[in-house]
Amino acid sequence: MAPHPEAAALLARSHRLGADPRNTNYAGGNASAKGTDRDPVTGGDVELMWVKGSGGDLGTL
Repeated sequence: MAPHPEAAALLARSHRLGADPRNTNYAGGNASAKGTDRDPVTGGDVELMWVKGSGGDLGTL
C-alpha cells in the first residue's frame, strides 16, 4: 500500500533537510504534517497528523 500523499511529502522534506547535518539538531525533535484521509471503519473523512522523528536521524528515519 502506498503511503498517503501528505505522509510521503513529509518523508521527502525530512530526507532533504536531513541530508545536510547543518539543518538538524543532534538531540532530536520532530517534523509533522496534517491532512485528511478516509476512516476505514466509518468511511468518513478524518483529520490526521503524521509525526516523524528528526534531529540527527532526520535524513534516514
